[in-house]
Amino acid sequence: MAINFPDSPTNGQEFTSGATTWTYDGTKWNLKTTTATTNDSMPVGSIMWFAGSATPTAWLPADGSAVSRTTYATLFAVIGTTYGVGDGSTTFNVPSVSATTGAYYIRYTTSIGTVTTTSLSTAPVGTLIDWPTASSFPTGWLEADGSAVSRTSYADLFSLIGTDYGVGDGSSTFNLPNFVSAGAPLKIIKASLGGTVEPSTVAHASSHEFGGSDVVTVDSRQVDYSAVGYPAYRNVIINGAMNVHQRGTNVTGITGNGYYTADRWVKYQDSLGTWTQSIENDAPTGSGFKKSLKMLCTTADAALSANDFILLQQSVEGQNMQHFLKGTSSAKKFALSFWVKSNVTGTYICEVEDVDNTRRVSASYSVNASGTWEKKTILFPADTTGAFDNDNARSFSLNFWLGAGSTYTSGTLSTSWAATNAANLAVGQTNLAAATNNYWQVTGVQLEPEVVTPFEFEPYETTLRKCQRYYQIVMNSETALYQTIGSQYIATAAFTRLFFPVTMRATPSVIDNTIRVGIYSAGIVVTSNGSIAVSYPDKQGLGINWATTGATAGRAVHVDWQSGSLHVSAEL
Repeated sequence: MAINFPDSPTNGQEFTSGATTWTYDGTKWNLKTTTATTNDSMPVGSIMWFAGSATPTAWLPADGSAVSRTTYATLFAVIGTTYGVGDGSTTFNVPSVSATTGAYYIRYTTSIGTVTTTSLSTAPVGTLIDWPTASSFPTGWLEADGSAVSRTSYADLFSLIGTDYGVGDGSSTFNLPNFVSAGAPLKIIKASLGGTVEPSTVAHASSHEFGGSDVVTVDSRQVDYSAVGYPAYRNVIINGAMNVHQRGTNVTGITGNGYYTADRWVKYQDSLGTWTQSIENDAPTGSGFKKSLKMLCTTADAALSANDFILLQQSVEGQNMQHFLKGTSSAKKFALSFWVKSNVTGTYICEVEDVDNTRRVSASYSVNASGTWEKKTILFPADTTGAFDNDNARSFSLNFWLGAGSTYTSGTLSTSWAATNAANLAVGQTNLAAATNNYWQVTGVQLEPEVVTPFEFEPYETTLRKCQRYYQIVMNSETALYQTIGSQYIATAAFTRLFFPVTMRATPSVIDNTIRVGIYSAGIVVTSNGSIAVSYPDKQGLGINWATTGATAGRAVHVDWQSGSLHVSAEL
């Protein structure tokens, strides 16, 4: 939606549209910076982040401290002793909310000067704020808990976020964002219009998180929000849409560990059933996804032994995790989103792992409806202990548990970062292996700092090149060598070098070499259906050499692929 700004503005000129004021800086219009005195429309109990060093008027630091029940009677009436009883009679505790920079503050009075409003009617639809209690919400707001709500009753919000966070029942409902996280403040989302501010006129200008899926883009004469759109490469998970599957699309009889279908996804298990892993042309309707990874139990194991487990994992290089600032005072949260479908309802566990410092944190999610795609979001806490190594080795892993014995479930689920304790990793996990034909499917996996955003779709060739950093098919029937040039360095052996299309993470290992080639020199067949040996591999390529007969040293040769394949791996 465009805003019609004045023609030929002067530097410093202000322009007001509805409840929003803009300032011209000589080249473009900018939203006028909000000051501490403009938060008077926020109700008592609101929590905001503030970058300044001085506490704003009518606000208290949300640091868990005990304050007077009399002096802050209005706030006490809203939150009571939810966050602590104080001394039990004259004081009570405010919430404790950590901030990596700046600070969080809680509103304790409705009055700033002559203003006495407790309404949030002027906040834009899609705004997300922290709220201290689940017992009551301001008018026009809903809890951001991922629930399905009416498309008709909340038409304003639906027109803004659509089905980005879930399709609901596919026709009459849609899903809200889910910011429910153990130990985190309750979040509420503005669901209907009020006052004079339209959602598109403020877009991402609020200091609150914004639940919308797009930014306002207008012509060059007006404000262009494209510069503050979602950043590229924010998703550290590779192939989260399951589009790339160099190894194949269906593997049966799986009882061990390994990479089978979707690139970058490895399955680990210990004596828990037999499985088929496949890439399915099945994904949530209207989501933009077309494929999913499916785990199907073909031999059940209902009687779990202590050490039994099965999980799906993706690991990430340390140098690709640096922007989470883990191990610093500015550490960021780990925001995970994904789509899941299973015929087995119940509790499932997702876990993130700091490999470098042997620390982990887990979270549970629920499959609520059998055979139905559901979008899940999990906000794992920030961790100020232990930084990721800045190198190309495995520093981080994301684990989706599908079954676990008592070794991993006998403790208390670790919902805060802690040193690895196996008993706390998968407490409450459903046993997907309990019956034959049980299945679990996943797609749209995204992990990013701080806040969940819509999935970062990218071209197929981009995802493929990312995957080829870790695994490549050097030769097979689809990438066969024809007229490749080599050298007959001695009469009985020839050599050539192949260069990878993508530099690999590290010097790869050859994991499959069944190649048979024909070699020609000066019109003479010097090798027919010959095997090859790999030599001098590095991150950029490798050499291949083969035996010849009847050749002359020093001549050029060319190579024809005849059968087989050559695969290399530099997986983490």
